[in-house]
Amino acid sequence: MDKLHPYQKLGIELGAEYHWVSSGMLNVTESRARKYVAEKPEERAILPLGLYHDTVVASIIKVARTLPFTPKEVWSVGSSGTLTRGLQLAWPDATIHVVQVGHKMSDREIGRAIHHVSPYKFDKPVKDKDVPPFPSAPTYDAKGWSVMKNYHNIYGQSHDVLYWNVAG
Repeated sequence: MDKLHPYQKLGIELGAEYHWVSSGMLNVTESRARKYVAEKPEERAILPLGLYHDTVVASIIKVARTLPFTPKEVWSVGSSGTLTRGLQLAWPDATIHVVQVGHKMSDREIGRAIHHVSPYKFDKPVKDKDVPPFPSAPTYDAKGWSVMKNYHNIYGQSHDVLYWNVAG
């Protein structure tokens, strides 16, 4: 338990049941997951990588459109691209930026967003100077904040900008 990430510990507190598998190829992990689900298909399901599913994307759009304003520019971090593609659909006229924080994102994952790459390796937290002024996961969504700030320092002040924070 001492080696678990705080999010894993929270998951256990909230009732998550983890089944650890040794690191390896994604297809091996997916095969093990399919076998696990097949044991009790009425109780278990495989969620798509990155939760890219019509209901998840529709939920992102719905939540985004409830904001009391329409941003001209939107920033988020990305890995699977689910969030950025949902935000692109929510605000088709906005300029969308996505900051890659994990694997190399594909064109499909990026969508129409302007693609940036975080200078931080996936498993490394941001340095104190790059911590955003709001609660944020230091190894994930915090990595986009410094990229956005640097972009605007280079290209001038911008208004109507939204930074979509994922975790907190």
